[in-house]
Amino acid sequence: ISSPVKFSHVPFLLMLNIPAISLSYNPKNDALMKEYEMGQYCQKIDQIDIKHLKEQFADLKNSATDLVPLMGKKTEEYRRQLANQYRIIFN
Repeated sequence: ISSPVKFSHVPFLLMLNIPAISLSYNPKNDALMKEYEMGQYCQKIDQIDIKHLKEQFADLKNSATDLVPLMGKKTEEYRRQLANQYRIIFN
């Protein structure tokens, strides 16, 4: 489980199947987290609620075992889509 991170770290953590809380400054953060079924683990960076952040972290810690396999499936789906796009472009 990662500590709260800004968007630049979120894709990398998701690719490695590391659950994280996203401190978002742009809707793309929330959209990516929702794709990974982790939309409940987002907060807007300019409206951070520490009490809620602690609750999110505790929930994430308790849910990590269930989330990791789902994250792996989503990452594999994205890798297949990317490989297909490369085939289309470069073949």
